[in-house]
Amino acid sequence: MKFRVRLRMTDGTVTTDSTHDRRADAVIRAKEIDVEVARDTFIDPRGGRIPLAEWVPIWESTHQASPATWAAYRSHLRLHILPTLGPLPLVDIRRQHIKTLAVALGKRLAPRSVADVIMVLSMVLQEAVEDRRIPFNPCRGIRIPKGIRAERPHATAEQVAAIVARQTRPSDGLMILTDLAWQMSQIPNGQEMGALAFMGPMTTHMSGLQTACANQGVIVTLNTE
Repeated sequence: MKFRVRLRMTDGTVTTDSTHDRRADAVIRAKEIDVEVARDTFIDPRGGRIPLAEWVPIWESTHQASPATWAAYRSHLRLHILPTLGPLPLVDIRRQHIKTLAVALGKRLAPRSVADVIMVLSMVLQEAVEDRRIPFNPCRGIRIPKGIRAERPHATAEQVAAIVARQTRPSDGLMILTDLAWQMSQIPNGQEMGALAFMGPMTTHMSGLQTACANQGVIVTLNTE
């Protein structure tokens, strides 16, 4: 058995707000509606049942933008948003729908392009919030990953030694070693994992520089304690 919460609207029509498995839950919702109506925060459930594909033209009719911006908006809507979410009623669009769309787009678009698409969708849904068709914008707080950055290449000990060997003075090689050590000392506190990732290549650099400097008559002693 299902328990429906029904109410009479100001125009005299009767509509169903929600359906519940337990009578107690239906009673609670009915009391919540009484409070929302008293505070003028009640949202007519009929307004959010319009599909996104039908709401977009309504949004377009009053939204103002330049011709170039409109061209970009309509492209995002036609190619990326409406094919996936267009048939869904506004009230049925959930945060997971947005995140799933963003992940799918991220497989074929740059992060910036994905962010632009979600931005357009967010504007459309935010207007539905302002029009009191849905209680909140499911796009709010969605973060678009910037992608995985390629690891920065590191010179080998042999490459570092070759760089030092090209210096005209042995002391120049020592200056390179000092500069690398200074860079390692600038790793901010609290970024221990970053420091560990940096230490491996730095050890290679220092080992190569020690050898290269020694070959040119400069002995460099590093305290590893």
